[in-house]
Amino acid sequence: MLDKLFCEVYVTPEVFNEVTVTGKPFATVLETYLTNKVYLQQIPQNSDIHKLERTLDLGELSAFSLYHHLNADYILIDEKLGRHYANEQNIRVLGSLGILLLGKKFGHIQQIRPFIDELSRSPIFIGEALIAHTLNLANES
Repeated sequence: MLDKLFCEVYVTPEVFNEVTVTGKPFATVLETYLTNKVYLQQIPQNSDIHKLERTLDLGELSAFSLYHHLNADYILIDEKLGRHYANEQNIRVLGSLGILLLGKKFGHIQQIRPFIDELSRSPIFIGEALIAHTLNLANES
């Protein structure tokens, strides 16, 4: 879906390592998809990003660093703290459910409910209110 929606998709080595850990939901699928999308970019030592080390994990820190380095259009983050920081910094952030909404909007998928159902059966937590809101936006409530 990401390749259908965006011209370029990159991930940091830190994020790649986080999402491809054995036993993590969708790890094998993500490893196959992301292998050629890893962008090597170290977080500069003098970066303001380092001030966030106590609140954000290394994957999020590296993703924000890469976002700034590439002057990217969006950053994909689902974690609440990362999304909060992105919003504070006026960074255009998308989450998994936002990707599904865009996929439906542009006709790449017909319904988002089956994908949400699959995510709900995994260990990934998505709150019921957010699911209901997303389904409402997709006219699937």
